[in-house]
Parts: sequence; structure tokens; C-alpha cells
Amino acid sequence: MEKIRKLPTKPKIKDFFYIIPMGEDKIQFRTVGTIRILKGKAVSTLIPNLLPELNGQNTISEVILRLKSFDENTVLSAIRLMNERGLLEDASISPPSGFSPQELERYQNQFKFFCHFHPDKFAWQKLLKEKRVVIFGLEEIGCALLMNLSSLGIGKITAIGLQTENEIIDERDLGTFFFEEDINKEKTIVAREKIREINPNIQVDVIRKDIKSSKDIVPLIERCDLVILCNDAINIPLCRLVNEACLEKKVQWINSSIEGTEALIGPLILPYETACYTCYELRRKGNEKYFEEYMAFEKYLIDNPNSNIQYGSLKFFGNLVATIVAQIVVKLFTNIGSADYGKLFIVNMLTPKIEVEEVLKLPICPTCSRAKPRPKLWLEME
Repeated sequence: MEKIRKLPTKPKIKDFFYIIPMGEDKIQFRTVGTIRILKGKAVSTLIPNLLPELNGQNTISEVILRLKSFDENTVLSAIRLMNERGLLEDASISPPSGFSPQELERYQNQFKFFCHFHPDKFAWQKLLKEKRVVIFGLEEIGCALLMNLSSLGIGKITAIGLQTENEIIDERDLGTFFFEEDINKEKTIVAREKIREINPNIQVDVIRKDIKSSKDIVPLIERCDLVILCNDAINIPLCRLVNEACLEKKVQWINSSIEGTEALIGPLILPYETACYTCYELRRKGNEKYFEEYMAFEKYLIDNPNSNIQYGSLKFFGNLVATIVAQIVVKLFTNIGSADYGKLFIVNMLTPKIEVEEVLKLPICPTCSRAKPRPKLWLEME
């Protein structure tokens, strides 16, 4: 049964609708992916007089009073019908007190987008403003994601440069975030300044950290809503440390990496509820065609955690991955659609084609399983 929409206090035609007359008895309200048609005698009599009054400045009672030449029930029925068709928003809803005039102007397009899914167009932007995200990695993916999340209005962002990354900006870092004038400057300082220029209304901290154990990570993710690991190269040891820390603090997290011409994004992990990184690793190994060779490769990475060997990439690879991760973040924080828990997105960077695989939690995972040890079926005799 379709949910009945509450009538708005001050009804207003949503800004994203085109209003297209189609003859005397028919009018079209059109936006991307949605067409609403009103037809009948009222289209040529009542509707031309009603539409100018649905500007968000009048209550329903005031609209009826201003259209006193029309029957009150007819006007009310037309407003109710347009509301049920999703054509109206409530202009009486005020923006949250925490938003500055600059923010209200900055996020106009996002308000308009959120209005498609929520009766209060400010509600989801407020949710984004209340979130804290921690990003590990400040290379191509990390810098692009930092820019995306700050533009979206994530309220608090901590970005952490890693010991495997160059500390000083050079020609390899130039692209859409760092430019010629930034060469030979410290990456964390420049990144912090740029983000504050992009969005001065959020709190951002950019630091560098030498991470040797999960204990180095735990203090960084306190009171955090999401951790995002951005690996431009394969970094299994760091993934394991982040997994351990996030399980300890019960913080959800997601990995993103570029492996040659493929990007791997996910799985999005909800500690103890969905597959953790160990579950993912074990399942991946179980499907590995060249198992012995892969295990030798894994051992090499673990024995050489600072190797940072990269396949090479095109400049847009990092931006593409960061865009997909940002989309996952918005879905997670706003409930637009269902959250992508347990999903691994495999992106062919040359096609581009995206495959989605479900990563299932292992019933007895050595890292995240809460299953009790099985009782012995026999007694040990001396």
C-alpha cells in the first residue's frame, strides 16, 4: 500500500519540475525519470489559477481564500492530488540552525536532489554535516576522495598520509588536486589548505602517520562513523591492521585499491555483522587459480610492507574510484537505496564496466567470528 503523504503547511511546486501545457485539458509535470500528467476540466479552469499560488508563501487555507471563486473542496482536492503525485514540497520547513547562509547557497543543488527522496530537503544534508570520516592514504584515490567528501559537506574529515607515500609533493602528484605551484611543499599542509578553500564550513585535519600496528590506528578512529582505506597500490598488511582496529572499535570501513587495470572497492564492512577483511581474504584465496604463487606474493608484501610497488595508472583512475566510493558513502549516510554492505565492486578501468560480487561472512572466521569453540567429543585420557 502506497504511503499517504502528509499535506504540506506551505505547498510549493518542486523546483525541478518543468510545467508543460498539453492542450486545454492536459498539463505535464516533468523531471528526469518522472512524468506526471494532470487532465480534466480543472486543468483549463482551476490549475492556471492554482499554480501561481503554490509558491511556498501561502498556507493551504490562504490558497483557498485567495481562490474564493472556486469551490473550497475542489481546490483542496487538487492540492491533495498534486501532493500525492509528488509534485509539492513544504516551504515551511526551515533549514537547520547549524547551516550558515553560505552553506545554504553552496548546497542548493544537493537540497534539490535530496528533495526527490525525502520530504525535508535539508534533513540528509544535516546528516552529512554530522558525520565524521577518516581517510587513510593521500595519493590519487585519497586526494580525490578528500575533495569529493568535502564538497559533499561531510562535517568532519581526518585524512592521514602514510609512511609509504612521498611526504613532499613532486611532479607525480600533479593533476586535479595538486598543481605546479605546490611542488616541493609538504603534502599534508597543502592538502589541508586546499580543502579549507573548497569548503570552509567543515572541519578537516590532514596529518601524516607511521602506522606499525593496529594500536596506532585505534586513537585515530575514535568517535568515527566510517573509515576509508585508499590504496593506490596493493597493501595487504595495512588492510589487516585497519580491519583489526575497526573490529576493536566497532567502526564500519571500506577498502579501495587499484590493481593494474582493475579497481577493487569494498567490501563495506559492518563489524561482526558482515564479512570482515579476513573473511574476504580467505574467500579470495579459496578462489585463487594460482594459489601457491599468490601465497608467495602475499608473503612478499607482508615481509616488505613499505615496498609500494605500483602497476602504473592513468590520471583519471583515482578520480573514478573516488567518485564510486563517494557514492557509496552518500548511500550509507542518507539511506538513498540500501547500503552496500558486503559488496565488492570490481571496476574495469578501460571499459569501464562494474561487476558486483557478494562477500559472505565466514561462519567461523578467525578474526571476526563470535562462535564459541566446539566442545570435544571425547575425553583425553592420560
